[in-house]
Amino acid sequence: MLNNTSKGIAALIVMTCIGASMGLFARWLEEAMGLYQQVFFRILAGFILGIPLFYKKTNLSKVHHIPLGEWLLIFLRGSAIYLFGITFGTRAFIAAKYSNVAFIMALPVTALLGLIIFRGSFNFRKIILLITSFIGVLIIAVKDYTQIFIWDVGAYWALLATSLVSFGILARKWHSELLNNQEITQLVLFFAVIQLFIASLATGESIGAIKWSFATIVVVFTAGLFNVLYMLLANYGFQKVDALLANNIVGMQPIFAIVIGYIGFQDIPTMHLA
Repeated sequence: MLNNTSKGIAALIVMTCIGASMGLFARWLEEAMGLYQQVFFRILAGFILGIPLFYKKTNLSKVHHIPLGEWLLIFLRGSAIYLFGITFGTRAFIAAKYSNVAFIMALPVTALLGLIIFRGSFNFRKIILLITSFIGVLIIAVKDYTQIFIWDVGAYWALLATSLVSFGILARKWHSELLNNQEITQLVLFFAVIQLFIASLATGESIGAIKWSFATIVVVFTAGLFNVLYMLLANYGFQKVDALLANNIVGMQPIFAIVIGYIGFQDIPTMHLA
């Protein structure tokens, strides 16, 4: 029988596999709709799918008992992960090589933020573990080391996305015990949908310009399913697992992303000035 930590690790591994595929949806939907529109519809689909998936675990009567601080945290996480993080990540996957974005994901942002925000203990063993895990991904992810610190625009978008998503996921530890992971997932998605809808209108994206097709609908709902599962697994995993260990698990995401990038787009990781 697995303990909570083992279950959390398993959840993070699955989350990592799902996260590696997110760029595929960004590229597939690029021609069909605007930036905020595609993120909006992906998250909206995730929220809709979450209703039947989580209805047995959802207690609507809790809404009346949620304190203001909890509401603000939910709103903040929706903003950090989706309004800014996933949107910036989508822009990065569109603007840069899939595998280059994967390299940025290998940076130990989650562990560093966990140390700064939650003041976790940092000893020599943990530092060595962090460095070796990063170097391992680096060896796999980068072809031309002479240009590793010369980033294109997409790389900067990826760094912003990674930082914001990491913060939003780590903020799970600030939630009280009032809401379970399914309820938190749905509420975060709900507020993210509202924020993304407003952002889409504010940036002048035209609804009439969206190119709907059966394939587009399938991609949107597949992306939605992946998003709702990603959020649920992140909520559960980061609740149960130390930030440093979680970072090392999430550090495997670039490996999966590089494979996807090579198979889907023949991308080979090289950092260069755009």
